[in-house]
Amino acid sequence: HYGSEETSDPPRRGAGGLTMKGLLSQHTGKREITLDLKRRHLGSQRRQLATLLSPELRLEIREKLFSLHGQAEFYYMNVDLSENDLTAECAAVLVAFLLSLHSGGVESDSKKGKGGKAKQSPPVYVHGLRLFKNRLGDEGAKQVAHLIIEQPKPITDLHLSHNGLTSLGAAIIVLAFGACRQAAYPFRLPYRHGVFCGCWVRMEWNGIESPEALVLALKGEGAVRLLETTWAQRDWGPLRSPSWAKCAEDVPHCILHIFDMQDTGKSGGGWKGGGKAGKKEVSAAKECCK
Repeated sequence: HYGSEETSDPPRRGAGGLTMKGLLSQHTGKREITLDLKRRHLGSQRRQLATLLSPELRLEIREKLFSLHGQAEFYYMNVDLSENDLTAECAAVLVAFLLSLHSGGVESDSKKGKGGKAKQSPPVYVHGLRLFKNRLGDEGAKQVAHLIIEQPKPITDLHLSHNGLTSLGAAIIVLAFGACRQAAYPFRLPYRHGVFCGCWVRMEWNGIESPEALVLALKGEGAVRLLETTWAQRDWGPLRSPSWAKCAEDVPHCILHIFDMQDTGKSGGGWKGGGKAGKKEVSAAKECCK
């Protein structure tokens, strides 16, 4: 789980006078930060979310990461907006804000280079993204897929359980990993030389009627490599893969953990008969990921 230790920086206020204090949390003993908007009762309040995700917050993120890491090629941060009842419209606001961090920005006066010239700060990318227990639906899945496709560095773990996704939304998310413009998946593990891993994805407890049939259809498409895991399997996980995963072409783009557990009233993941089940959704999802 992400840390909840608040930074000790003085509060800033975004548009509308909402305080930004507490929105950025730092992991205890680590140089990692999380944009923490978990359980903020945002619901479908698109305007309130847009107010929180302000230019002032963008500057705060850059300054905090600079203070922790100094100058770097890029920065990573975690993002947690779980348990908010967020809608697809809110997901669009969030993704637009996160994409705006990709372009880098001019640092504040305190970090000007020689001669008083402002330096360009590095881009900020999403490391782990937690959006479980919201109401994103398939339209919200399209927004998340847009972030996956456009971000040049990998998202290492993605949590989208309890979001009302159908087979279409799940297919859009999975295919996005294979459609990433910079081919960021699978990725090398930072602390295990030569070992690759895929994004750890949680999409259980959605409305996917035939998860196994959908997985078969996705594998048959050939545009993405995926792997399902269960609670009993421990060799794959967030930033974790087995020692044999040293050839990128043999490693899945994403790992679907307990994907067969769906909120459809059918035990064991529903119908597993193959045939054309899931193919229609995969075909439609391909169009969304172009």
